Amino acid sequence: MKKTIYHGMGDIRIEEVPDSAPGPGEVKVNIRYCGICGSDLHEYLHGQFPESPFGHEACGNIIAVSPDVEGYAVGDRVCTFMPGACAEAIVCPTQRLLKIPR
Repeated sequence: MKKTIYHGMGDIRIEEVPDSAPGPGEVKVNIRYCGICGSDLHEYLHGQFPESPFGHEACGNIIAVSPDVEGYAVGDRVCTFMPGACAEAIVCPTQRLLKIPR
């Protein structure tokens, strides 16, 4: 799976990373769009924040759901607020999701 990796100021690369499955309380989201916000730009120009938020505002469709998760299903459209979302897919706890109405 491809993911954008922050290596330092002015150094962001798209790299191949291992794919992962959702654990308890998590879903896997196929990312369709990922925004770049002011904190991402600041990090790119001035250095990494203590907990890197790079690529943390994204939306897509759920492609896998942990068996213990209720209220979400494969195919649901969601926004995710999770660091590292500038990727083909991301595993995310349901507390960091918001459903997008159809």
